[in-house]
Amino acid sequence: MITPVAHKIIQVGNSLAVTLPKDFVKRHRLKAGGVAFSQSVNGEIKYATSKGNTTDYQRISDEEFSRLIIRIESIYGETLEKLAKLP
Repeated sequence: MITPVAHKIIQVGNSLAVTLPKDFVKRHRLKAGGVAFSQSVNGEIKYATSKGNTTDYQRISDEEFSRLIIRIESIYGETLEKLAKLP
């Protein structure tokens, strides 16, 4: 059984940060400047110190990205407009 650990949310400049308890940091061998990945799944936020095999990001050029956006808008344009109008 996994025991939830409370993490305080603090303001850092214009951003928010999550603090990690000292024993948690030590147990997971975390260091300042390290990278943590987060993912929202069914209303829960999950953190990991490695990306794992869940997502494979690809680098694309600005031109490819623009073509992709145009394609998405041509397929889902009406739906996106309706979603944008929701309160």
